[in-house]
Amino acid sequence: TGALKTGASHSVLRKVLITFQFSVSILMMVGTGVVLSQLEFMQNKRLGFESEHLAVVRMPDEAALRGYGAYKNAVLQYPEILKVSTSSSVPGAQTSLNLLTPEGLPPDQSPVFQTIWGDFDFAETMAFELAAGRTFDTAFATDSSACLINETAVRALGWEEPIDKTFRFAGSPETAPSHRVIGVMRDFHQHSLRQPIEPLMILFNTPGPYMVIRMRGEDPRRGMEILQDQWRQTYPNHPAMEISFLDANLEQLYSAEQRLGSVFIAGAALSMLIACLGLLGLSSYMAEQRTREIGIRKVLGATISNVIVLLSADFTKLVLLAFVIGAPVGYLAMGAWLEDFPYRVDLGIGVFVLAGLVALIISWLTVGYQAFKAASANPADAVHGE
Repeated sequence: TGALKTGASHSVLRKVLITFQFSVSILMMVGTGVVLSQLEFMQNKRLGFESEHLAVVRMPDEAALRGYGAYKNAVLQYPEILKVSTSSSVPGAQTSLNLLTPEGLPPDQSPVFQTIWGDFDFAETMAFELAAGRTFDTAFATDSSACLINETAVRALGWEEPIDKTFRFAGSPETAPSHRVIGVMRDFHQHSLRQPIEPLMILFNTPGPYMVIRMRGEDPRRGMEILQDQWRQTYPNHPAMEISFLDANLEQLYSAEQRLGSVFIAGAALSMLIACLGLLGLSSYMAEQRTREIGIRKVLGATISNVIVLLSADFTKLVLLAFVIGAPVGYLAMGAWLEDFPYRVDLGIGVFVLAGLVALIISWLTVGYQAFKAASANPADAVHGE
């Protein structure tokens, strides 16, 4: 009797542990699905500009800036190079923050703007989309004091007709030149998708610390060779150019999510392995305890599939219980994680259903192996053995 009680208590403990392990596995699978879905969403979301085939060069010093015009003219002689411009910032890099005094607003309501200074070709090189107006044009001498603003800026300012509106930098004297809005850009993501789009303006300025080059997509390697060869010719006394592709730079903004996804994948695999090992041991123990019952059922006509279903039923209940525990925890945990992203995927039911199905299928395969062995045994041996 004592042995039976001990065996029963051990069986209950094993079931509790397996339920817990599968709950953790389901939680990790849900986390994996949500993190990878969010990562894919961020990597594929339209950013409001064309990041492909766009090279970024960090200008090393003032001497390099002085040679910018010669370098630009040289590389534009090649058909592989479409556009060249400079700016104070590029997507993924920091921008200046400035307080403005827009036309029609009192000084105490001045919004803070992200500010980028670029040359006349910057907006076209980046392929920003226009919602209204136009970009900078060398045909207009007054464009040197003009600006472009984004749609978020228009909403923040409350302007119904933003074109030709003006503003000054807050604190500047009344005699300071004003900046006239000549175009409204559709919102684009200057920073990662962890940050909401903020009011932004682009002003004209002389060469800045970033050079941006748009190349033809047919042969980017040839384009890179041209850029590097001309750099050596234009700047013989400078070190090798510091060049990268913008889309690769933007990819690095989400390295934390990539690492988290890897952690979840490893955690899900490890927890599922541990759960399966426990399930394998418990199913072997349960099959051994029910050897006589299985033998009698087979003598009475039960098929192998009937026995497999019989032995799998209890374990299916454990996995379903684990799902009832793990899925709500996963919903709450991953919902809280997604709250940090202003642009995010919906936490749909699909990832939970998939996690539950994977757990069920793996448990059936694990238990099915032991059940098949037990069901395939000679029933006469089982009955006589008792």
